[in-house]
Amino acid sequence: ITSNIDLKGYTNIIFIVMDTVRADHLSVYNYPIDTTPNLKRLAKDSVVFENAISPSSWTLPSHSSMFTGRDSFKHNANKLNQLLSKKEITIAEILNEKGYNTASFVGGLYIKSKYGFGQGFKTYDDRLDFFSYLHTFNKLSIRYIMSAISLKFETSIFDRDDERTAEETNKRIFKWLDK
Repeated sequence: ITSNIDLKGYTNIIFIVMDTVRADHLSVYNYPIDTTPNLKRLAKDSVVFENAISPSSWTLPSHSSMFTGRDSFKHNANKLNQLLSKKEITIAEILNEKGYNTASFVGGLYIKSKYGFGQGFKTYDDRLDFFSYLHTFNKLSIRYIMSAISLKFETSIFDRDDERTAEETNKRIFKWLDK
């Protein structure tokens, strides 16, 4: 990794992913209700894709394709193999080689670093939680075992850290940018 490249004149890159959001319900794509006014303002000075098609119906393989540029059947991150392979080259790794300071701030569950998405980022802020492993379909996780024996307090104790709100994520982003 080259860290002393002069990036003067390089364009800053901000890649915003809003998972499980329909384009036809965003004001940036002319939805009649102003659902995303800030995104619409940002889009005025940005590249906005008008014809993007998701490579998969769910988060993990879709993000694997976005981060690698490869079809889901090639990177093999799926329900049975819930991990982006370290053999895959990610956009963050490429940008790091070019001298960019790469950072990712994650709100959603299936793009946490435990699924391989931290690969290549200098900063990967995803709030790992020991008890969120139920979503990995691990039959040996403590959360799975407790939910299987129907302990009513399982939800209140263990559902605290699966996801992060946009407000929480933004606070962490702005704190990082202030540095």
